[in-house]
Amino acid sequence: MVKAIVVEDLWKTYRVRKIVVEVLKGVSFDVKDRTIVCIMGPNGVGKTTLLKIIAGYIEADRGKVLVYGKRPQDISVRGQIGYMPQDDVLFDSLSFIEHLELLRHTREVSFIDLEFIYDLVEKLGLNKILKLSIGNLSGGQRRLVQMLLAISHKPRIILLDEPIAFVDKENRDIILEVTRNLVDENGSTVVIASHDPYACSIADRVLELRDGLIREVKV
Repeated sequence: MVKAIVVEDLWKTYRVRKIVVEVLKGVSFDVKDRTIVCIMGPNGVGKTTLLKIIAGYIEADRGKVLVYGKRPQDISVRGQIGYMPQDDVLFDSLSFIEHLELLRHTREVSFIDLEFIYDLVEKLGLNKILKLSIGNLSGGQRRLVQMLLAISHKPRIILLDEPIAFVDKENRDIILEVTRNLVDENGSTVVIASHDPYACSIADRVLELRDGLIREVKV
């Protein structure tokens, strides 16, 4: 099977004043095409750092990441990656539709697959949230909106950082169902970072990140 992502000997150190924290200490793994890999670990172990390196947002001190054989910073690759951050970056005064419009004018790859997103929203029975301002949505609905925005350009690679943290059961299950279907029906490749074993229940493979190292949990 094709390797969608190859992570090789990644090292990353942060320096805060005189304190040096080694977050990644030679992390290596790969993600096969059209599969879900879940990276588990408690808060603060470097899961977000790892996802941001894979997404091409930050650089590792050492090592390399290849996405379909190219660096994630390559312009031909960046448009194939969808990243859902852990933090809520939505604007309370804007609706989901207005967020889509904002993305079309601000993201590096301005293409938005509106037909794909609207079909998905209709299948989920979520048409009611399209025009509501984000400030009127529940925490779970906000998280779901963040995911839909991350996949609005129908990326081949989807990176989800704590996708179900602080989410109610109904929306948590919707998020995981959508994620699994993106792989099974659309051929996407997904990497989930989470401290919650439930988020990893849909994964084909589970890895644990701890003390800067990664190990296999389930194949």
